[in-house]
Amino acid sequence: MTTGLTDAISQGLGRYSIGEKLRSMRLRKGMGLVELGQHAGLSAALLSKLERGKLFPTLPTLLRIATVFGVGLDSFFSDELKRRAVGVVRRAERVRLPDRPVAEDVQYYFECLDYRATERKLSALLADFQEVPAEKLKPHQQLGVEFL
Repeated sequence: MTTGLTDAISQGLGRYSIGEKLRSMRLRKGMGLVELGQHAGLSAALLSKLERGKLFPTLPTLLRIATVFGVGLDSFFSDELKRRAVGVVRRAERVRLPDRPVAEDVQYYFECLDYRATERKLSALLADFQEVPAEKLKPHQQLGVEFL
């Protein structure tokens, strides 16, 4: 890739301040880089580089991060002045995810009901709990406020 094209890409993506938005979301949730990395399946080193603007994330990487925060990809590319506190996601638009990215015994599946709301104080989730033997149950703790 030529330097001119690389500079154009950096300038084009730089105006979205993706790293700053990522850091802001992480700190609002009171998460460290290691904890976010565990939830997203990414290394803390990679997340640090993304937050500092040393790297730009691929869309799949950004989607993994957005899923942890219960937001849509648009929250990383939208104008701060147009952010929304409320959003509704219809059934056909939802994504069903397991409680942990790599789990043998899934305790529950969840769907984010308001991922379009980029400035919400409460996360609305639909949870579908599975029957799991008591000895295989694992505690779950979520930062922030949720409505299940």
